[in-house]
Amino acid sequence: FSSVGYFSYGTFGDVGLQGTTAYDAEIESPGLISDAQSLNRQLQLFYSAVGGQDVRVEANEEQVEIFKDHELNVTFATVPGDDGWQVWRKSLHDFASGLFR
Repeated sequence: FSSVGYFSYGTFGDVGLQGTTAYDAEIESPGLISDAQSLNRQLQLFYSAVGGQDVRVEANEEQVEIFKDHELNVTFATVPGDDGWQVWRKSLHDFASGLFR
């Protein structure tokens, strides 16, 4: 795939919810951080979106900052709402518009 998008915290499961542990990108997705430049060359778009009222929005923002600190090119968006269809619909629209730029 030349583009990857995830909505409503898809990659990180329930990280940030009470009783869960932190997501470790190198354990869960080896090379995501340690070989970020390789992924950057392979992907035209790496996109993350979450609802602004989702209980995991803060944890998602923190993970995106870690990605950026490791020079992984990631596009991040928040849309109004929590974890539901309207958030995903708006996220898909935004992601799809980025596919054809």
